Amino acid sequence: MWLDRNDTTFFSVPLAHVPLLDLLSPLRAAGFTSLTLTFGHIDALLRQGMSPREIRTRIAQAGLKVAGFESIASWLPGQTHCSWLPPDIVKGLSHLTADLVLPLAAELEAGCVTIAELFGVSLPPAQIADAFGAICDQAASHGLKLGLEFIPAGAIPNLDAALDILAQAGRENGGLIVDSLHFFRGHNRLETLRSVPADKIFGVQLADAPLHPAAGLEEEITRARMTPGQGKLPLRAFVQTLDEIGVSAPVGVEVFAPEILTDPPATTARNWMAGLRAVLTPPPAGAQ
Repeated sequence: MWLDRNDTTFFSVPLAHVPLLDLLSPLRAAGFTSLTLTFGHIDALLRQGMSPREIRTRIAQAGLKVAGFESIASWLPGQTHCSWLPPDIVKGLSHLTADLVLPLAAELEAGCVTIAELFGVSLPPAQIADAFGAICDQAASHGLKLGLEFIPAGAIPNLDAALDILAQAGRENGGLIVDSLHFFRGHNRLETLRSVPADKIFGVQLADAPLHPAAGLEEEITRARMTPGQGKLPLRAFVQTLDEIGVSAPVGVEVFAPEILTDPPATTARNWMAGLRAVLTPPPAGAQ
């Protein structure tokens, strides 16, 4: 099995400022086959009077599938402030609870919901695992999987910590969303990634960066990523490791950068797809 190169996903959070319906044609024209949905995108359409069924229909008519829903961000005690995110973003994240997100994701047939901890709360791993397990049970009641994304600036900073949460929770529908920038900046090892059961990786996000951070970690995560192939991270080795263990999850790009806010969506989609293909295409025989 291989990373599903026929299911290329556009992770939509960086383009949350663009209306969802304006994204569909550019994404399909660039070659993407699926996209994740954000609460902001969907809430705007619901306020305009569209139903979840109508939204699903418009996405399908554009030739795209829903790869997941991003994300549950408020799910642990103490998630009320964050030192590295702007107050307006913190306020928005605080509303993204399981009770709000899961029913909506189910109506949209999203399949998998991302859950992340960005606030950096200080809690025992067992307490985090209990909370994660409880939300897995909620998700299962809606027919959904729950993908835990580890983030170096949060309370689950690396792959080891995320695997510990999964093991303690012990839920069948709990797995991982693996972001390449978070992986390398979290000082994770490919050997650890190689030990993860393939069916526990629900999605793969690719972003590039200099080998060593040119900016602070928080700034790089939120504003200074590079399109795959533009930086120096060993993304081919990362992808090869996922292939070796048999991961067949959707793979895509998630880049936060200043140009994302000014470039037309079609330009962003083409650039991301070019970077994705450059990383996923095996090098010629004999090439390094």
